[in-house]
Amino acid sequence: MTFLILATVLALQEAPFPDADPKPAIEAARKKAAAENRRVLVLWGSNKSEKSKAAAALLGSDKGLKKLILYEYDRVFADESRFEAPEDYKQLRITPQVVILDADGKWLSDSPAPADAKEWTALLEKHKATPLVAKDVLAAGLKKAKAEKKRVLLTFGAPW
Repeated sequence: MTFLILATVLALQEAPFPDADPKPAIEAARKKAAAENRRVLVLWGSNKSEKSKAAAALLGSDKGLKKLILYEYDRVFADESRFEAPEDYKQLRITPQVVILDADGKWLSDSPAPADAKEWTALLEKHKATPLVAKDVLAAGLKKAKAEKKRVLLTFGAPW
């Protein structure tokens, strides 16, 4: 059993960029981000690129980055061969490339992947979502529920 888990982990490290259309994964991450006031981090890369694999590995191995992503981002690894961008971004195609989206899918940042954890942290801190004020969120929810003649279910949670 331990060998199977280790082999699976090694296989994932070897090929972190799935050979599939990333649009469904990006859309799912965007919807989740919208519901939780987060951002979407898309790492475009290639399983043939050592720099891409190193960037993916760093995001999964650095303790500080893992925590920051857990709290603030929904992460998607996407194969560069399927890269589609608005016209303004097409000239910026560099592997590996980081694209940060807001919950509406708007591009907030587009840059080459940082080389180390310190640079990653600076980039991710810069683009994390502004925290919502709980009383304002509750007031808006109560107002909407009243207009729609619905009840409100209030839940509390944390990312861990």
